[in-house]
Amino acid sequence: MLSQLSGQVAYCLGEAETAQRAAGLAADPNIRQSYETMKGSWLRLAQSYQLAERISGYLEWQAQRLDEEKSGQNDESVPLRPPARMGKILPLPR
Repeated sequence: MLSQLSGQVAYCLGEAETAQRAAGLAADPNIRQSYETMKGSWLRLAQSYQLAERISGYLEWQAQRLDEEKSGQNDESVPLRPPARMGKILPLPR
C-alpha cells in the first residue's frame, strides 16, 4: 500500500509542476490564477497522501507491537519506537 501511495504523491507533484509551468505560460491573468489554484490543489492532495502514508506506517508498527504483546514474545525485530522512515510532509502551498 505504501508504494502505491508514494506513486500517488509523485503523480500529484508532477501535476502540480505541470500546472505551474502552464501558469507561467498563460497570458491571461484569470487563466494564470486558475493554474496556480490547480497547483495548490495538487500539492494539498500530495500532502494528504503523505499523511496517509505516515498514519499507515504507524498503524502497521502498532499492530506488530500488539501482536508481540499478545504472543508473549519479546521480538526485538519490532522497535520500541515508531519508525521514522516517513520523513517530512510537504509544506503548504502559498
